[in-house]
Formats: sequence, structure tokens, C-alpha cells
Amino acid sequence: MKPNTIMAGGITHLTDARFFAAYAVDYLGFCFDPQSPNYISPTQALAIKGWVTGPEIVAEFAHQDATNVQEIIRFMEPSCALIDHAEWPALRAVLQEADLPVIIRFADDDPLETVDGNIAFYLFSNIRNVPSGFAPGECMFEVNDPAALEDVPPGTAVYISGSPEQETGIKSYDAVADWLEKMTGREA
Repeated sequence: MKPNTIMAGGITHLTDARFFAAYAVDYLGFCFDPQSPNYISPTQALAIKGWVTGPEIVAEFAHQDATNVQEIIRFMEPSCALIDHAEWPALRAVLQEADLPVIIRFADDDPLETVDGNIAFYLFSNIRNVPSGFAPGECMFEVNDPAALEDVPPGTAVYISGSPEQETGIKSYDAVADWLEKMTGREA
């Protein structure tokens, strides 16, 4: 069975970045959506990026125009981009010009449709059966509750979010660490 593809997104501090990199997650995402509680400035994200090795870096975009997205891509040099399905038409040309694989995030009320382009994954807000018209290997599912990680079938691509520190450099990762050890076969 193929191992799980794991993306840790919405990273806002070095503690999360280093924790997830130590478990060899596949992708580490930084959210550049100015309306998100997980927003991080490109300058802060670039500084954190310099402290980790291993994961592919993902630039997570929403609520931005094509020029801003293009500038962040040039500055950050990510390996991949994540955008909301609704924003694909407006950002498609910029992302294709940058030649980046794209993860398309679907909101619960979005029409479920594949799109043309260099699509790495389609991201859905919760674990459910693979929607009609999508291949299992092209779907990624967001898991927000660490307890729900136990229900993730082997081979499923998973998006888990970073979260705030209790204090600078201090955070409990018990539930997530147990699951990551099981899925990756690594201990941090």
C-alpha cells in the first residue's frame, strides 16, 4: 500500500515547521491569505523556509489578485501552490506561467469538477468517499481534529493545519505525533 501523502499547511511559526519537517511530511504550506487567521507575511515565511529541509514548500493563496500572487511566487520560490477552486479562473494564467503544480481547495458548496492544468491534488474539507469524477490518487482530505486522524485509510493524502504555540517554542503535539509516527514510520 502506498504511504500517505501528508501536507502540513497554515504554518505560522518555526516550531510547527520544524516539527513537521522532522516527520518528513511531503508538503509544508504557508498561508498568504490576508483574511486568514493563519496568515503569514512572505518575509516571515521565507525566514522559516530557510530553517527547514525536506518538505516541498507550498504557497497557499486566497483573496489576492494575480499580481500579488506573482510577486509572492517570485519571492518565495515555492514548489507548489494551493488556491481555492473559485479563484482558479482568475489565477490560472499566473500559476501556469510559474509552472507550479497546483492543489485546488474545494469549499463545501463548490461544484465538484476537475480543472485543466498541472493539478497535484484536489483538496476537500473532510474525509469522505472520493467524489464522482475524481481518482483516489488525486484527492487530498483536510483533517482538523487529531482524533480523526486515526480514521484515515493508508494511502490517503492528508492536509493537517498548523496551530498556535502555547508559548514561543512550546506546543503539545501528542496526538499528531502518534499518528505521524504510525504513518511515516519515523520518530521525531
